[in-house]
Amino acid sequence: MIQAFRDKIASWITYVIIGVLILAFGFWGIERLFGVGGNASVTVAKIDGQEITQFEFNRTYERLKRELAASMGRSFTYTSAIEKKLKQNAIQSIINNTILTQHALEQGYRITPQQVDSVLTRIPQFQVNGRFSQAKFAQMLDQLLFTPAGFINDLKTKMLYQQMQSAFLITAFVLPQDLQNAYDLIKQKRNIEYMMIPTKKFLASIDISASMLKDYYTTHQDKFKLPERVSIRYVILDLAGAKKNVKVSETQLKNYYEDNLDNFTIPKKWHFAQILVRSSGGAKTDDELQTKLNSIGNQLKQGLTFSAAVKKYSDDIASKKRAGVMPWVTLNMLSQPIAQTLEKLTPGQISAPVKTQYGYMIIKLLAVEPEKIKPFAQVKPQVKTALINSEAEKLFADETSRLSNLTYSNPDSLVDAAKDLTLKIETSPLFSRQGGKTALTRNPKVIQAAFSRDVLQNRYNSNVINLAADKVMVLRVNEHKQATVKPFAEVKAQIKKLLTDEKATALTKVKGEDIIKSITAGKPLAEIAKTQGYKLVNKSGLTRQTTDINRLILLNTFSLPADAVNKVKGFSLKTGDYVVLKLIKVEQEKLPVDEQKQYQAFKRQISAIYGLTDFDLYLKQLVKQAKVKIDKDINVDV
Repeated sequence: MIQAFRDKIASWITYVIIGVLILAFGFWGIERLFGVGGNASVTVAKIDGQEITQFEFNRTYERLKRELAASMGRSFTYTSAIEKKLKQNAIQSIINNTILTQHALEQGYRITPQQVDSVLTRIPQFQVNGRFSQAKFAQMLDQLLFTPAGFINDLKTKMLYQQMQSAFLITAFVLPQDLQNAYDLIKQKRNIEYMMIPTKKFLASIDISASMLKDYYTTHQDKFKLPERVSIRYVILDLAGAKKNVKVSETQLKNYYEDNLDNFTIPKKWHFAQILVRSSGGAKTDDELQTKLNSIGNQLKQGLTFSAAVKKYSDDIASKKRAGVMPWVTLNMLSQPIAQTLEKLTPGQISAPVKTQYGYMIIKLLAVEPEKIKPFAQVKPQVKTALINSEAEKLFADETSRLSNLTYSNPDSLVDAAKDLTLKIETSPLFSRQGGKTALTRNPKVIQAAFSRDVLQNRYNSNVINLAADKVMVLRVNEHKQATVKPFAEVKAQIKKLLTDEKATALTKVKGEDIIKSITAGKPLAEIAKTQGYKLVNKSGLTRQTTDINRLILLNTFSLPADAVNKVKGFSLKTGDYVVLKLIKVEQEKLPVDEQKQYQAFKRQISAIYGLTDFDLYLKQLVKQAKVKIDKDINVDV
């Protein structure tokens, strides 16, 4: 039964997964872009017997970190608290995906090659002029350090997850009364009137004595504590600095060119067309499949054009639209059987059927381009860049080693290291264990090193700290200040404002509660507002989605029961101002059963919510039943 759902949801999954891939594509290959490493043999967790490696954990962690940074923009601050939360989210994400994938396979869910092809050919990053390009696909994977097999496995996992989730969406249903109730909640409109009692009306009458200020300071000193803080002196060594010190000669450039000709060679390329006959493409037995392949071969020998044969017999939808013609390729982009077949063909020649993982392929070689070595003059800029980068990486590694040795052998100073490596010793502002105001003093690695025993108490230099793949630093304490309470004089004005605001808030509440009593006794809110000089505000047609009103006022409007018309409610805003609110009218909108298009759209929306809720509960139960063991000392190599 479950596998039967696949046919209904395959198309839907295709569009969903393409959307997900477009959004997430920038985070694939993250190990190249952000230097994610980690030992692929070190196990950090076991989920129902399946081992999760440090590398897998690091990649998930870094992806979540970059997604969070992208969503928050400039307001993103990487703190130790965020690091801890991201670690928790990363391991939970891995647990969920692993358990769900295991269960999906046990339940008979499968991702077919056709489904993978359908998604791959629609991903914009793999297209040229709106069409899937095998060359572009290989180029992108090479840039992201993904093998085709690794990418396909990642894609299959995502599709499997979507397929299982879709089964819940397809089978979810909602009862008519539940549908009406949901519609009532979403579409209900309310009219209110309210007046606001501002705290500023009472500020002038509030007197805060000196003794009150002193008493508050004495009894609330925790509020005025300055945490333990340090200032650091540090040196930073980076790859960019190493590049500036690299000089290369013409002879070195030519030698590098000769030693690395493969990097400046356009490899031999093949251009071919194909007829793909899938094992599941209508032939039920091996004999029937062989008969079909023989028939195609005989017809080609008897004069049937290759393009006509493609149109009539090929099961590859994407290439079928182009008469089976594939993009130019190099052999390392192809599976071994196809590559070996192409090497044996001459242009115009048609191969015998070749068995591949997707079925049988009949290949016609269209053309071959021989290998071409780019002349030195043409690639000299690239050669220079590559050589400088190579030499700079060696120099950076050497200087990092020297920095480590110098700061270790001279643990009480950074001067020798700075002088030897021509580095500037810089000083940070004070910062606490929660981090400071600069990006450097918010870095968890810097905070951990600055407050470590060796650095803080023994006053040694820190070990070399990897800030990034191309940047390292060594630090030592410049100044250390123990936790202390701010002087009374420094916080006196702050305490006065705090106590004044508290009293003003209390007075507005008392005033508001008195007004509510008057309204309950029969006095109209409008009359009270007029006689006491408060502004009466009328709002009509409010929904739960209204945005042009204070959010707390809106929440309190809809917290009143629907039958509480003419009832009054009072509450304080975050500013301390007090609101007296009266519910005037509640309008219920009937579900438009007669308007089928609108009705069905709303029904699908609510059913989807129910389906996702069921899926989440199902996943939580699977996780609860699974045997999960997590290493308490999970390390993130970033």
